[in-house]
Amino acid sequence: MTLRAEKDALRTLLRGIRDALPEIERRAMGLEVAERILGVVEDRETVFIFLSFGSEVPTDPICARLFAAGHSLAVPHISQGELTPVEYEPGEAATPRVWGIREPSVLRPMDPSAIDAIVAPGLGFDRRGFRIGYGGGFYDRLLRRCRADALRTGIGFHTQLVSEVPHGGDDEPLDVVVTDVETITCA
Repeated sequence: MTLRAEKDALRTLLRGIRDALPEIERRAMGLEVAERILGVVEDRETVFIFLSFGSEVPTDPICARLFAAGHSLAVPHISQGELTPVEYEPGEAATPRVWGIREPSVLRPMDPSAIDAIVAPGLGFDRRGFRIGYGGGFYDRLLRRCRADALRTGIGFHTQLVSEVPHGGDDEPLDVVVTDVETITCA
């Protein structure tokens, strides 16, 4: 089986598991993730985070709490096959765009070198820091453009942890994976 086929099979499996979680359970687990991630990034000034959609960990409460604590925020803007960080303040208008991903209505690009911590989504994670996303490689390319000392964090539910995420040379590992049950410092 090719690497692409392995990843696609795992994506299908993990999306089904995550989508099957009842919304009330996702929200409760999301609050646990929020508590943990706030502690992980508390000493980082500028945090890049995604605006959740579908069955992802709800990030609106995380964004609101980070912003209230004085952090600057950036979120993804997808254009011409690339992910660009754009400034974001909770409460500002955000519109679903490419693949239904919400983006600020007013785009204020941010240099990736200004980011101190990246909070990445994923369909699955392993304890070595490898993540499986939706298949576009956007976050892997962004991670390569950020500073080496920027904290690379992934968030998901404990049901998204797997023993091993298939990976290749273009896959960038994370430093930390945060779930509703634990915070994993990756090797």
